[in-house]
Amino acid sequence: MKNKGTTSAQLNEMLMKGYSVHQQGYLKEAQAIYQQILNRQPMHFDALQLAGAIALETKHYEQALSLLSKAIKLQPNHGLIHYNLGIAFQELNQFKSAISSYDEAIRLNPDFASSYSNRGDALQATNQFTAAIVSYDKAIDLNPDYFEAYSNRGNALQSLKQYQEAMASYEKAISLNPHFAEAYSNRGNVLQELSQFEAAVGCYDQAIRLNPHYFEAYSNRGNALRKAKFYDVAIASHEQALKLNPHYAEAYCNRGNVYLAQRSLDQAIVDFNKAINLKPQFFEAYSNRGRAYLELSQYDKAMADLDKALKINPHYIPALMHRGNTIKELKPVNAFSAKQAMANYDQAISIDPECADAYFNKSLLKLLLGEYEEGWALYEWRWKVSEGNFLRGFKQPLWLGESSIEDKTVLIHAEQGLGDSIQFCRYIAMIEPLLPKEILLEGPRALISLLSTLKSRVTFIEQGNAIPEFDLHCPMMSLPLAFKTSGFTIPAEIPYLFAGENKTKLWQNKLAKKAHPRIGIAWSGSTSHKNDHNRSLLLKQFSPLFDLPFEFHCLQNEIRPNDLEALNALKQLHQHQDELIDFSDTAALIENMDLVISVDTSVAHLAGSMGKKVFILLAFAPDYRWMLDRSDSPWYPTATLFRQPEIEDWESVIEQVKLALLFLK
Repeated sequence: MKNKGTTSAQLNEMLMKGYSVHQQGYLKEAQAIYQQILNRQPMHFDALQLAGAIALETKHYEQALSLLSKAIKLQPNHGLIHYNLGIAFQELNQFKSAISSYDEAIRLNPDFASSYSNRGDALQATNQFTAAIVSYDKAIDLNPDYFEAYSNRGNALQSLKQYQEAMASYEKAISLNPHFAEAYSNRGNVLQELSQFEAAVGCYDQAIRLNPHYFEAYSNRGNALRKAKFYDVAIASHEQALKLNPHYAEAYCNRGNVYLAQRSLDQAIVDFNKAINLKPQFFEAYSNRGRAYLELSQYDKAMADLDKALKINPHYIPALMHRGNTIKELKPVNAFSAKQAMANYDQAISIDPECADAYFNKSLLKLLLGEYEEGWALYEWRWKVSEGNFLRGFKQPLWLGESSIEDKTVLIHAEQGLGDSIQFCRYIAMIEPLLPKEILLEGPRALISLLSTLKSRVTFIEQGNAIPEFDLHCPMMSLPLAFKTSGFTIPAEIPYLFAGENKTKLWQNKLAKKAHPRIGIAWSGSTSHKNDHNRSLLLKQFSPLFDLPFEFHCLQNEIRPNDLEALNALKQLHQHQDELIDFSDTAALIENMDLVISVDTSVAHLAGSMGKKVFILLAFAPDYRWMLDRSDSPWYPTATLFRQPEIEDWESVIEQVKLALLFLK
């Protein structure tokens, strides 16, 4: 209703004045004039739609929605207002309403390319990627130079993991507009997915050159650097993003991921907290914080965060994965808890049938349960996991047991930890009867001398040295699959590794006459091991054993600073760390022991492979190779397993060992 005293001519004159300053960019002044008109005539169509346009431009989306909704009631067939309504809905994350508004805008104006492009964006936000691509294609048909549509089309293709098509779409956007920084950044995201991290960083650098204030590109660049393991530079890149935008929650989350990779877990949690404070529905940050708590063995907090992440986004795969891993750690692993954990992995796989992390975690659970045949097959997904190793780029075919190797030169290469190589090199003896021309075995320097004691015809190659010509290759951890290993066919003929005679005699002379039974101990492993915080003890936790009448010898050459004081105070423990240069030295020392007591580290594997009596101390949630609910190991017949009855309860384990030693005596 129009106020008395204000004529249509006067309102029109005010509108023209408002429109004039609007066109000149004086938005605040124009908005004030439009509001004056609306005070006099609340349903003035032009004032409503122009005021709505300014509200959109100034990012007052709720106000824009209110104004434009009133305008559309007055003129329902006004296509541009439907389009602007779509933008307002989209910015307010009301994507279904946005899609409906764009659909109506397209019905009224089928040749408006921007409606199709924006509809594509809204469809992407609701995970309708194929429909989004169709919408972008229509926008491009109408406007072949629409570089933004090409770039956003690339995003949809990337979500569908159609990476080459996505790259082509970004490159088309760049060819149309070489100064379009966003396309370079998006192209970098695809290169990250393809594990081409150096090329990805180059794309982000180009985006930043074009737009020095592009904080998202700095943070994406930090992600690529983290995946390439350049952690310090990655942190600097995220910090630059935060300098440009201190409220950018994603940069805090991404920097937290770098700290997570460095195992600076407390710092990671601080960053995830900041991300969540800035963005309370940030499910990725909840999931990552849950993972940090998982690695700190704070399982209740981990589960709470992962449940929160899944409440916000039930289809978020990393949260499903970490939740499955938390269940394995939090509960005694039995048929019920395994079923719970497996359900999380299977749900992740149902969402993404190519989810390598889910398949790999499922493989570890299968192997832990002794379901070897399926477990080893799924274990091959390790090459594709987000933070795993990469399959060597050999031109020669991968051999997994399915073809003849007669008269072929076969390369077997170590790929993981030292203990893994010691455990699985036993399969070399099974290759020889298949009549290969030659077996090449590539391994780390610390193991070459030890591996040379294998009773097989093998050519040894130190990692880093040139590899002779070969026909087929097999990673060492794929050998159980190649030989179709089940729980009943584990090759356990021991010993299969041996101490050198000369070194054994040297140690025998050094140790002199034996007054008591000799026990070699290893209480901690390498600090670089991902699960070290669960498997290693402090030396002082072993102290109840040292009161017993045995002769104790240190079998590890890495002594941690927090163990030095306890070590130097123990006269009962003989130190040899300076003389243990490689594993052949350790093997010779073990040969002079009557018993080895070790946590789950390479020393345990070495003692087992040599056929020595060995007590192995295991965490509540053990590594897959030790299986469940048994005190023996089918891999090492001379081993006895001592398991934590509860999380972090090493005291009970040491008491069990002490009791066993009393009977041994």
